[in-house]
Amino acid sequence: MRIVEDEYNWKRADPTVITLTETPTSIEFDTPLKIYRFRGEGEFSIFADEEMSELIYSGIFPFEPEIPICCTGLTFVAGIVESGDEEEESEDGENDQSDDNTSEPDSDTETEEVEDDMQDNEEDEKAPVPKEPIEPTAITLVSETGIQKTVLDDYLNTTEGMSYISNGYNDDGTYSTAGLPEFIFNGVAASTIYISSNHWIGFGVNTSQLYILQRDGCSTAIWRQEGTCGNGVKFLKIRFEGYTVYSQRVDSNRLIFELFIMSNKDMFLNVIQTPTSGNTGTSQMVCNNQTTMLSLADPTGAGGGTMVSFYHLDEEGKTWNIVYDNYKGIDYFSYGFLLKADGMYCTVVDGVLKELMEEVPTAADFYEFGFLEVPASEIMVGIDNPQILYWRAGGDTELIKDVVKAYPYPHTIKCEIDMSHISILGIMMMTAQYSGDVRVKYSLDNEETYSDEISMDEWLNTDVVELWNSLPENKKLFLLFVLHDNATISRFKITYEN
Repeated sequence: MRIVEDEYNWKRADPTVITLTETPTSIEFDTPLKIYRFRGEGEFSIFADEEMSELIYSGIFPFEPEIPICCTGLTFVAGIVESGDEEEESEDGENDQSDDNTSEPDSDTETEEVEDDMQDNEEDEKAPVPKEPIEPTAITLVSETGIQKTVLDDYLNTTEGMSYISNGYNDDGTYSTAGLPEFIFNGVAASTIYISSNHWIGFGVNTSQLYILQRDGCSTAIWRQEGTCGNGVKFLKIRFEGYTVYSQRVDSNRLIFELFIMSNKDMFLNVIQTPTSGNTGTSQMVCNNQTTMLSLADPTGAGGGTMVSFYHLDEEGKTWNIVYDNYKGIDYFSYGFLLKADGMYCTVVDGVLKELMEEVPTAADFYEFGFLEVPASEIMVGIDNPQILYWRAGGDTELIKDVVKAYPYPHTIKCEIDMSHISILGIMMMTAQYSGDVRVKYSLDNEETYSDEISMDEWLNTDVVELWNSLPENKKLFLLFVLHDNATISRFKITYEN
């Protein structure tokens, strides 16, 4: 059965090998798969469902879909299935019958016979396709494995399904409620949660650890809810409503937030309404003897909120990655490197360069054959103008770091920078780590021409706004780093404006 790709996080996995001994064969996978390539020999048809109502492909294996297939199971049929043939025959048959039998039935008996025939046909259509034995045939699925995302959206900005911890005004009080022992904060299991009417939270201890616009305020209602997400992750939700000034309970001091702690040891804060009066207090997290300031108040003063995801970086909940965004769960992604040398795309197997193909590699090629570490300098020696290509599927965009030594001198390292992604709005700065006489040549017309050599220092001081505006329509920049004498370059970085 097909599934929605965006509802899962996908990560690299070993190929899945299945063996067909009969046709048709329906297979339910142990985990959801995102299939890049079907390897095997012969003619096969693939259906998305056991009823064989949705044909995905019919033809010769190996097969590589244009878009990877995300599914929990598939049905395989040996041989070619022509989509629509049976429907066309059925329609033709109906037309013929209509031509030959234009008169109405003249008795109740004839009517009953027609109804019986229709019922028999419906039963025939629902009958399972008989299975036939075939010679054992192995098919390899080159695929990622999926982990369903933790989605909290249905529980945001609502009191539905929640019960009161406190339903009334309170000043300077602290409430305790049953927590979620699987959640760990600062080395302590959050078996009990403490909520102060002055808007701070304690996890397993009755002390202020998470300050949410904390000051001498008050609470007017506090709720709780336990639940389980679709992927099995349990959560405890705390909703707080109150004011940041206990004696001035007006809308300009209003504070509403929702806090989720989860059994996967992450935490999410949904700040819904903040004061417009400027009485925004202190927002911070105290953990592992460190205080981390938080930006929770609306900087425009309009009283809007913000979302903050806290991703644990250790099992004790002492270090955290704080992201100002809706909760997305663990960000898995797959990637691969290929090397282009002398017109051939190559991979590295056991430290040895292996040629793969001349044609431009597909995502499946990168996924199946790509190496995961940049090759050692020894492999690069003797290759004229090598190019390292990088591919990734999913995940947040991060800097790709590489250390390359070029031999002999002078030596040229070519770099192709694609800035066409919709999230890139401009260039903020360029930096590099290098030593010696490193010079740069650049092309702004897709390599039709290159500039004269300029020093690396001069290149790094280029007007980045003018550079961005000078890029061609495809937003590609080509660079040649020319290393003279004993020069080295270990890192070149472009910081984008997103």
